[in-house]
Amino acid sequence: MTKLLHHNEKTSLNGGREPLFSQKELLVLAIPLLVEQLLEVTVGMADTMMVSRCGEAAISGVSLVDMINNLIIVLFAALATGGAVVVSQYLGAKERGNADKSAGQLLLLSGLSGVVIGVVCFVLARPMIRLFYGSIDTDVLDAGVKYLQIIALSYPFLALYNGGAALFRSIGNSKISMQISFLMNIINIVGNAVCIFGFKMGVDGVAWPSVVSRVVAAALILADKSDVRRSRVRNQDQTTFDIHDRVNYAVTDQTLKINTEKKVISLNLQIDTDICSMYEYFEIFLQRMLMCRGAADMLGATFKLTANGAKVL
Repeated sequence: MTKLLHHNEKTSLNGGREPLFSQKELLVLAIPLLVEQLLEVTVGMADTMMVSRCGEAAISGVSLVDMINNLIIVLFAALATGGAVVVSQYLGAKERGNADKSAGQLLLLSGLSGVVIGVVCFVLARPMIRLFYGSIDTDVLDAGVKYLQIIALSYPFLALYNGGAALFRSIGNSKISMQISFLMNIINIVGNAVCIFGFKMGVDGVAWPSVVSRVVAAALILADKSDVRRSRVRNQDQTTFDIHDRVNYAVTDQTLKINTEKKVISLNLQIDTDICSMYEYFEIFLQRMLMCRGAADMLGATFKLTANGAKVL
């Protein structure tokens, strides 16, 4: 009787419908999200702590700019969350094509907004700090301007990272963004220690590691978003697979090899053509593979793609 009353109470709280997610599923999604948001902010906190060895002007300048950084992080997070809501709605409506288009638009808009904000902060660093904080000591202002101009270079990558992380959350996976955020903090802290204690650098010694960590974070989260493998398929009912599910589920094995001497990046795939045809695979991933080749060209390397033992690119 008590269980029946408890069930009726929960049903009434949900408008007579069964909840879409259990409490455990919500916790699995929410806890990594909270940890990720905390880690994203601690990049600036680590910079402030490490630069304290460089004098009062350095720590004051970094602290002032860190407040601006936090505001920009919130702006990027808000943009990413808004885009992810649209993607989630399309996914819920089983409109995978529109979801993919919306995801692409989110990443494009995130990248463009990061570039615009980065350029504005780089060019107007000095007047911006004066506007926010009024009259401050010259050495503090110089330290703040130097730190802001360097850290502004990371804004496009920070925006892309937020966009990618939001897309993973829209499909119910917040662990990947948490793991990448954790790695981002490790790179930043280690880089800070090397630059401050090893190379005896000043404000720039905590700024450049932050830039590098955000570049790596953006690259990793976008690379994983473009990845293809069977484990990405959450729905195990093959009768309900769409083309994206079939393509991912058909990839039984993949290996990525990097030959540093010959500057060759090779991706080898094994695709079960009984599940999906090669045509379907390239219908989804051809553009992304061409982007990989373009990225390899920028690095002075060659990208090669092999599928079922046959050279494709």
